[in-house]
Amino acid sequence: MKPILYAVALMSLAGCATKPVAPNLASEAPAERIIAHQMPILGGGSVTVVRDKGFTGKGCYFGVFVNGDLAAKLGTAERVQLYLPAGRSLLGSHTVGGGLCHENDRNERAEAVQIASGDSFTYRLAMSSDGIVTITPLN
Repeated sequence: MKPILYAVALMSLAGCATKPVAPNLASEAPAERIIAHQMPILGGGSVTVVRDKGFTGKGCYFGVFVNGDLAAKLGTAERVQLYLPAGRSLLGSHTVGGGLCHENDRNERAEAVQIASGDSFTYRLAMSSDGIVTITPLN
C-alpha cells in the first residue's frame, strides 16, 4: 500500500510544475491584454515572452513588466512580442489580478536585457511549485 501512496504523491507533485511551450506553439495574447510596447522602434529590437503551460498559477495572469511598467498580461501558454528601444531594459513578472492572483510583487523576478538595433530575444515565464514566477532567457 505504501508504494502506491508514494507513487500518487510523486505524480501529484509532478503535475504542479509548469512546462515550457515552444514559442511557435503558444497562442498570441489577446490585444486587450497587451498594454504597451506594441509598435516597432527605429533602431530598437524585440523581446518575445512565452508563458509556460501547467496547473500551477493557471487561474492567474502573469504580468510582464518593462522597467517597472505593466506591458502585458499573459495567460497559460500565451506569448507576446514587445518592442524595446536600444539599450538596457529590465523585464519583470509577477501575478496580477484579484483574489488569489493579487499583485504579488513580493515574488517578482526580473532579468536585464541589452537591446541593439535588430535584436530579437525570447524569454520564458514559469512558476515554481512554491508560487515563484521566474523569467529566463531562451536564447
